[in-house]
Amino acid sequence: AANADAFLGALIESDKDIVLNNGVWHGNFNGNSGQDIGIDQSVPVEKLGTKFIAVRGGGVVSMERLVVIAHYDNTVVFVNGSAVPIGVINAGGYLEIGGGNYSAGQNMFVQTSQPAYCYQMLAGSTSTATGGMNFIPPLSCGMPKEVDLIPFVNKIGNTTLTGGVTITTTAISTVTVTDANGTTVYPPASGNTVTGASDWKTYKLQGLVGNTSVISTGPVTVSIFGANSAAGFAGYFSGFGADIEMDLTVTGDTCLNSTVLSASSIFEDYEWWVDGMPIAGADSNQH
Repeated sequence: AANADAFLGALIESDKDIVLNNGVWHGNFNGNSGQDIGIDQSVPVEKLGTKFIAVRGGGVVSMERLVVIAHYDNTVVFVNGSAVPIGVINAGGYLEIGGGNYSAGQNMFVQTSQPAYCYQMLAGSTSTATGGMNFIPPLSCGMPKEVDLIPFVNKIGNTTLTGGVTITTTAISTVTVTDANGTTVYPPASGNTVTGASDWKTYKLQGLVGNTSVISTGPVTVSIFGANSAAGFAGYFSGFGADIEMDLTVTGDTCLNSTVLSASSIFEDYEWWVDGMPIAGADSNQH
């Protein structure tokens, strides 16, 4: 218990730029004897968000879970669009969300009332010795549209592994998975709609080999997972997108009371500002 609580939620500050990698080098997620590595590079608080989607790996339920870590007090956590929170955590606190919360489509939508950190614990196979960890970026229309490329998707060094690729993108997007020569190796099927976030879909592709690229017509995140006997791995190939801000300047003799301002309807969230302050209730794509 002391190890579980010692560093989870620790606040790290520096007077100069730093790079922080964190995770577990020799541990497990469900209290058994299986041990593996789960480590990733973190980001500063300014890059956090409030909406996250994870796709289940290949492990048993007890190995598949999410951990939300709060930076702000009274951070309320919701799962799969439910209006009833699954928990409330304060700065430095963390909340584990069990694998039983994954939907039938093998995805899970987590929303927090304030920006937070979200980590996915998963396994490459049903062996509890094949654990891994992914640091989940928040949903953003500023995410890239492709991951080009993932080299030797089924190998680490000379070791061949079995596993898969998970993809999250907008529901209206078309996804193409190709090899290094541009040949389509696996056009995904219809995908699985995300419960509580129907504007997004997820895909889980297994059996891919060699160099692999994932290209979408909309923002996309890609992760991999897999195992070879008692060795497991997981990795995220998509970074943290930036929110898009647009400044609007109106000049001349314009009657603003009869003017409707519109933004593209593809975005997840909208917030209209005037004179440096948000407009209460202005949260649709038109104002």
